[in-house]
This record gives sequence, structure tokens and C-alpha cells, in this order.
Amino acid sequence: MFKETVRLLTPRALKAEFPMSEASNRTVVESRQNVMQILEQKDSRLLVVVGPCSIHDVDACTRIWSAAQWLRTELGAQMEIVMRVYFEKKPRTTIGWKGLINDSAS
Repeated sequence: MFKETVRLLTPRALKAEFPMSEASNRTVVESRQNVMQILEQKDSRLLVVVGPCSIHDVDACTRIWSAAQWLRTELGAQMEIVMRVYFEKKPRTTIGWKGLINDSAS
């Protein structure tokens, strides 16, 4: 069995190679601010965290997020919906699948 060590890109290099769109960046910044306001009880909306436990299928994850975006638009006055995803194996998983990041790296 052949093993190889591959140096990962630094976060700065990764951001340079795959720049975030202005719209995506705005969504992230605004969502983080909204979550902080809710946690500090300065915003009375409900915080709803959705998403798969871990991503096994990128297409399925895209469909989940499309539904969540629709709900964000429809219910934004009542709740802040954020998607949580995990790209690596869960810490409690000791054998088996190692996560999408490891699948992509091999």
C-alpha cells in the first residue's frame, strides 16, 4: 500500500485560489452577527441550526441548503436559519469512513 504525504494549502492560499463572492461573504458576516445578537438576547428570533450530521454526498447537501435558503427567505422575520456541516469524521467515530475531506484528498 502506497502512502503519500501531501502538504495542504494554507488558509490564505486557499482563499486566494477560491475567492468568496461578495454575496457569500455578506451572508456569512450578517449571519454571524445575527447569531451573536440572538445569543446575547438582543434579537428575539429563534436560532435554528440545520444540516446533515456529516456530508457524504455533495449533491444532497446542496439540495438541503437550497431548501434552507428558501426557509430563510420565508421565515427570516421569525428565525435565523444557519446550516451546520461536518466535513471530517466525527470525533467519536473510530473506524470506517474518514470524512469527505479525506475522500477528496486521496
